[in-house]
Amino acid sequence: MPEVSARNLPRVQHEKRYSQEALAPEVGVDRTYIRALERGAYSANIDMPDKLAAVLGAETDMLLHRASKLGRKKPLPFRAGAYWKPHKQ
Repeated sequence: MPEVSARNLPRVQHEKRYSQEALAPEVGVDRTYIRALERGAYSANIDMPDKLAAVLGAETDMLLHRASKLGRKKPLPFRAGAYWKPHKQ
């Protein structure tokens, strides 16, 4: 199944001025599903990236790129029991 990048969807939504409430009915889902995609809690079904891209006026591959492919640093891996420290820049 395609993985909509949890960082890219909110960014594109903001750029196109679409709220979760406005985007959800346009693609035929509930607002909570859009929120779950943003958080990375759900993987999108096979048609969802194309629907989202069409409504947002963006390229489908832009929604599917991981952060590292867009020139951003990868997030630090989470280790159980580890103390979280912000990444120094």
